[in-house]
Amino acid sequence: MGVLTFSACGTSKKHTLHDVPPHAPSVPRKILCDGAGAVRLIVYLGCADRITGVEQIEIDHSQRVPYRIAVPVLRELPVTGESHGRLNIEAILSLKEKPEQIFRSKNTNSGIDSETLQSRTGLPVTDFQYGDLGKNRETLFDSLRLLGKELGVPERAEEVIAFIEKNIQEIHSRCPNLPEDKIPSVFLGGLSFRGTHGFASTSSLYEPFEWAKARNSVSSENSMPGEQMMVTREQILAWNPDFLFLDLATADVQGVNGIEELRTDPIYRELKAVKNGNVFALYPNSSYQANFEARLINAWFIAKTLYPKEFADVEINSKAREIFQFMTGVSVLDSASEFLREQAFQPIQLETRP
Repeated sequence: MGVLTFSACGTSKKHTLHDVPPHAPSVPRKILCDGAGAVRLIVYLGCADRITGVEQIEIDHSQRVPYRIAVPVLRELPVTGESHGRLNIEAILSLKEKPEQIFRSKNTNSGIDSETLQSRTGLPVTDFQYGDLGKNRETLFDSLRLLGKELGVPERAEEVIAFIEKNIQEIHSRCPNLPEDKIPSVFLGGLSFRGTHGFASTSSLYEPFEWAKARNSVSSENSMPGEQMMVTREQILAWNPDFLFLDLATADVQGVNGIEELRTDPIYRELKAVKNGNVFALYPNSSYQANFEARLINAWFIAKTLYPKEFADVEINSKAREIFQFMTGVSVLDSASEFLREQAFQPIQLETRP
């Protein structure tokens, strides 16, 4: 039997094929992943070494996507398609290391349908929904269990699920129960979604605000709920939140990004959070679907920022390394870009510029 050298996340143990019970059904030793977030979940399960080819979008040399930092060999694998289901059948069939199964994240309807993909490659295709950490959390957990079962690592799937739940519950339980008028109001700016955006890109469904018992300014009766939405500068000023949190992925925007907007736009300068120095940087939340480990870490940071007394014992960089290590097998933060290491989980300096 071969050996999967990717380390079991959060432990010193190695996942090997011998981890599979001797009487368990046959599990694939070589696989392909397709669709937004598919590779990420395989990394969480400690099975990255089984991947024999990747979509073009995974050949990303940026040092901010956690699972790609944790498994840099992904960038060296053959390319088998573009993204979101747009696979290249010929490239799959010509792979030197022949995959035995395809795991496909079905979050869009683009690309080759699964039946056609299975027919043309001769490979079984397992479809799953990516889910999220909010109302579709059970969808995510069901998918982790499905993948864990088919890959022969069901225990690891349960460990990941338990770890996510434990972090969410601990954050939520530490935060004080305040009267509605005492709950800090917050706004998330620069949220990436199918690309990077400026400060006005936000979400009314940002789960870390809920766990940290913060009042998301966007989640009002007049707002349509959405994972990502664009709002106007004037509306942000009308909300005038107590704290601003900025997704550092906005720094990748060509031209004027979210940080520069806060520094130079006269409307944003009027925000009380800007005037009071309550603008803080978050680790990028998304890249080809949500970075779940980053959202857990961001939630810890948001909670500590809003309620420093209740989280006085939490050192954020240590907590970040712990979560990255468990979820991806690597502490990640020390290998992230210099910009992220210096800026994430810090106040954003917004010196007035002429």
